[in-house]
Amino acid sequence: MTTRFGDRIALEQPVANPHLSDEMRLYDHEFWLMVYCPWRIREGGWGLSGSQDSNEPDGVMLAGLAQLDGKRVLQVSFHEPFGDLTVVFDGGLMLQLFCDSMDPDERFSRYAFSSRGTVYSVESNGTLESQTVRPPEGP
Repeated sequence: MTTRFGDRIALEQPVANPHLSDEMRLYDHEFWLMVYCPWRIREGGWGLSGSQDSNEPDGVMLAGLAQLDGKRVLQVSFHEPFGDLTVVFDGGLMLQLFCDSMDPDERFSRYAFSSRGTVYSVESNGTLESQTVRPPEGP
C-alpha cells in the first residue's frame, strides 16, 4: 500500500506513465508512506479497513483508504521495540502499521515514510534507518 498526504507539490516535469491518474502524474506530496506489513485504519474505536480486506473497486480496503484523502497528519508515533507506527489524522482517523517479522537475519523494509527530504524505513528486525534524499544536480 502506498499513500501520499500533506501539501501537493507540482512536479517540474510530469510523469510519463499514461496508466497513472493526473494527480499521480502531475504532483508529488509533502509526505508519502509505502507499506509492506499488515495495517489497519481506525476511526475512534472502530476498524474501517485493513491490509487483508478486499481491494476490489467497491471493497472495504479502498473505502477505508479513501477516508484518508485530504486529511492532515496530526501526530506520528514510532513504537519500539518492534517498529510499529501510528499516524493520527484530523477527523479522528488513525493508521496503524504492525511489523510482523522479528527475524534478526532478515533485512527488508516493512515500511518507509518520507518527510521533507528524509526517508525513514523500518527493517524487518524493527530497526529504524534514515536517509537524506537529495534532488539530482543540474546539468
